[in-house]
Amino acid sequence: MLRMPLGQVTAGMTLAAPVANPKQPEYDLLKAGFELTGPMIERLRDLGVRTLWIAYPSLDFLDQALSPKITQQQQQVYQSLKKSFTTSQKHVVARIDFHEYRRTLTSLIDAIASQHADTLMIDPLMSDSGDVFLHSSNVCYLSLLMGIRLGHYLVQQRLRLDPRHARDVMNLGLGALLHDAGKMRISAELRGYQFTPATPPPVEWQQHVEHGFDMLRGKIEPSATQVALHHHQRWNGKGFPVMENVGLPLSGDRIHVFSRIVAMADQYERQLHITNSQGLPPVVAMKTLRGPTFRGMFDPVVFKSFSDLVPPFPIGSMVGLSDG
Repeated sequence: MLRMPLGQVTAGMTLAAPVANPKQPEYDLLKAGFELTGPMIERLRDLGVRTLWIAYPSLDFLDQALSPKITQQQQQVYQSLKKSFTTSQKHVVARIDFHEYRRTLTSLIDAIASQHADTLMIDPLMSDSGDVFLHSSNVCYLSLLMGIRLGHYLVQQRLRLDPRHARDVMNLGLGALLHDAGKMRISAELRGYQFTPATPPPVEWQQHVEHGFDMLRGKIEPSATQVALHHHQRWNGKGFPVMENVGLPLSGDRIHVFSRIVAMADQYERQLHITNSQGLPPVVAMKTLRGPTFRGMFDPVVFKSFSDLVPPFPIGSMVGLSDG
């Protein structure tokens, strides 16, 4: 199989993997084995599909890089999150089934752990920049990948716990999944606001972190709850919110390691699906995050691990070298 940009796909090619609906990723538009037609390719373009997995016999060995089980579990996490928030009132969190979140996250964690690290496909669900639930599901997936990879670092950063509990990433995943829960309490037009460190965000948008903390406090473990409050804290201390006891934002190791991991995943996912564009390729997204705008924002250990984890060109991509 070969990952191809939609602009290079032609009629007669055969899909090597299903195509998820960008607006409803729990549903497939097309199944593997479907032979593409010209009108279908145009329809996929209109729907915002950017790349396809195309059958390519000499690259069959790449099939091991795709994990249908992981994709299925990602979709279940997304469905669970979206269903719970769309069927409950935005100010009522008591109705949300946190046990259901834990069940779906356990399945996703097990699926990730069962896949060999060298062949794992770093491939979040296709996203719509305005879909808070899809963004959160993708951030959860990326955060879990990092958390599992950074097990030794979690032990170093959580010295009060025994190593087995320090490596447990369940609350990392739960915090990542619910990190933007507070956006349900801000105006709808601000929920899709694209934050960049270069521009101070609207005050109401900043308040989503306090709203999320208030919504979750006492209902899930503190290590998960604090992610909602602190995922916009920066390593260099220039984030938000300001902590009342010190009069400043948190910085460095004073930020819980789960929040540092989610901050990294959050910004990367946003670069992939920025508003008013087709998003950035992974290599460009990572270059942007290394640039001056984001300098000092991330925990260096987390950033190094994420850089090693996310390939600049996703497995199976066609790449044009500078010499042609």
